[in-house]
Amino acid sequence: NSEFKKNNKIDKKNFENITLMYVEDEKPIRDKLVLILETLFKDTVICKNGKDGYEAFLNAKSKGDKIDLIVSDINMDEMNGIEMLKHIREIDRNIPFIFTTAYSNKEYIDEASKYGVSHYAIKPINLKELLAHIYDICNTK
Repeated sequence: NSEFKKNNKIDKKNFENITLMYVEDEKPIRDKLVLILETLFKDTVICKNGKDGYEAFLNAKSKGDKIDLIVSDINMDEMNGIEMLKHIREIDRNIPFIFTTAYSNKEYIDEASKYGVSHYAIKPINLKELLAHIYDICNTK
């Protein structure tokens, strides 16, 4: 298993070179997790829905900024996470993608799997588990 899991501690140096995009439409959830993410990652791009996330991704791409990984809710207004993923896959087929969801809805998971999702995190999010997956994905990449 991963070095991160063996150590069972959150070490900022594991994430200091990673730019993460976090997409979540529920403000209380977003605000709570952002406080932690912004202290760990080199850069954190925060978005409030799929449309916002897709536009932020396009903007970063056009400026030559690199987003290393996307963590996104699935069920959102103004473009859900799966629609956003479909659009992003037209531009970048390899960027790692983690979905967070309150549901273990098989239809969502089957649909998202077609577009190469790296991991699913069921809400409420277990932060250590999420960070372990981010660590594994970014170190494999």
